[in-house]
Amino acid sequence: MPKHGTKKKKSPLKIQKIYNFLCDFAPPQLAESWDNIGLQVGNLQDEVSKALISLDLTEEVLWEAVDKDAHLVITHHPLFFKPIQCLDDSQVTTRLARLASNMDITVLSFHTNLDATQNGLNDLLAKQLGLKNCAALIASQDPKKPKAGLGRVGKLSKKISLQDLLEKISSKLKLDNIRYAGSPNHQVQKVAVMTGSGAGFFNEALAAGADVLVTGDLKYHQALDAIAQGICIIDIGHFAGEIGMVQLVAEKLKAWAKKQQYTLEVFETQSQSDPIKYWSPQSTLSENFLNKFKVA
Repeated sequence: MPKHGTKKKKSPLKIQKIYNFLCDFAPPQLAESWDNIGLQVGNLQDEVSKALISLDLTEEVLWEAVDKDAHLVITHHPLFFKPIQCLDDSQVTTRLARLASNMDITVLSFHTNLDATQNGLNDLLAKQLGLKNCAALIASQDPKKPKAGLGRVGKLSKKISLQDLLEKISSKLKLDNIRYAGSPNHQVQKVAVMTGSGAGFFNEALAAGADVLVTGDLKYHQALDAIAQGICIIDIGHFAGEIGMVQLVAEKLKAWAKKQQYTLEVFETQSQSDPIKYWSPQSTLSENFLNKFKVA
């Protein structure tokens, strides 16, 4: 028996416990049927003391994890969406999976379940835009999670022009370039948001009474159809709409580990940025950037 007054030693932290905690926050049943969430590479029974959070799994992110001695990487976008037939290194996904395995790194992904869950990514975006009285744009079919679902729709404190909303979004999300469809003078107050590629849901936003849909990956014909039906679309980009996942998950994990008295260092990736860049005659490419593409 332990001596009186001595603390019982905490058992080592296994990845399984982190996985279970994040599944409680973003239940797997909230994920879309086509999604491939959860364990991507590795072993849930491995012990871990350091974790790296990233939007995507890239080679740079894996080397960042190695540099930080983090044997767990948690991403938003899954590594695998389709079944693989062989470990062909000419394919990016299998090459990254083999690299992660060789590095002894476990990869977990929380995707559309993290988008849909209450206080998840869509709620975060709605909060950043100052929306009030939000509800799910597409409600969850889980009766136990009535406030969950894809997208959110809520109201600004007052009616403003689309131009003013664009300026607000630029300031809040620190964006220099924003694509949009609609008149800058269009008056908006009820706003729908959909993290990721949500431009195809403008009809659902319209049915919910929204004046504008804020999302990413707007296509040409979607823009034409939305304008014809009287709803504006603001395209903040896929990356900007979801990069908040990194800080969100990191803060959740840190608070949980502290409460449970686990020794867990949580890092937010510093190696990932939006892969889509914008060029203008005034822009210049840095020498460091150009050096990456020099042929030896």
